[in-house]
Amino acid sequence: MVPKRIAFLGFDGVAVSTLTGPADVFAAAILDGGYGNRISCYQICVIGFSAQCFRAESGMIFTPEDTLDTVSELDTIIVPSGSGLLRSVVSERIADCILIHANRTRRIIAIGTGIYGLAPTGLLDGREVTTHWLCQRCDATFPESTC
Repeated sequence: MVPKRIAFLGFDGVAVSTLTGPADVFAAAILDGGYGNRISCYQICVIGFSAQCFRAESGMIFTPEDTLDTVSELDTIIVPSGSGLLRSVVSERIADCILIHANRTRRIIAIGTGIYGLAPTGLLDGREVTTHWLCQRCDATFPESTC
């Protein structure tokens, strides 16, 4: 069995819990290969706008394994939440990436405010979606990364 490749999109202002929590859940999915072997169901990666590191809301710094422009075939793209998505430059860049990969990716997931990266694609047209009741779209300023 070849593990399915899942990419989490990383960006300045990502909420760490919506990136690492789901990544841990997918990483825990394993099959018993017999004779004590364990087979991973998923290969997890973090991709960014560039190869440069990005800073989460909490201040933690992440280095992406690949970029939006160079990542190879993916089974799933996950857009985590975070205040960075309130910046139109971030949500529009994510939307552009999703549109490039949508026809060759089996599923696309948005967590919480990650919906703001998915909504501009038009892929949600005619569908009901839900995000946090307190969140509203604005062009908030998030401090640029100092990685």
